[in-house]
Amino acid sequence: MVLQEAKDNSSIENIITTHDEMYRSDYDEKLFASQAAKEVIFYVQAVKQGHLRLKESGIIKINDILHVREVIEGNKAGIRTVSETVLKRPHGRGGVHPTARQ
Repeated sequence: MVLQEAKDNSSIENIITTHDEMYRSDYDEKLFASQAAKEVIFYVQAVKQGHLRLKESGIIKINDILHVREVIEGNKAGIRTVSETVLKRPHGRGGVHPTARQ
């Protein structure tokens, strides 16, 4: 179930893989059938490790969140302090796309 959820959730981010690619991948050996399969497999591992930590302590701590993020991203960058995405409204349009006023 976790594998299917990870695959489906990743597709929202345009990370598309197949079950075959995921089954041909090996997290422990760091061998992956594709880059997309690698990302989904890392997501699966992060969910499993996060669940294990939650079962052990009964609460989610910031260190647990950082650990899950580290597993997904493959680095220890931590929590971003600056947003990388800025959403702006077009001036004078109140955020409504011009073609939506029909």
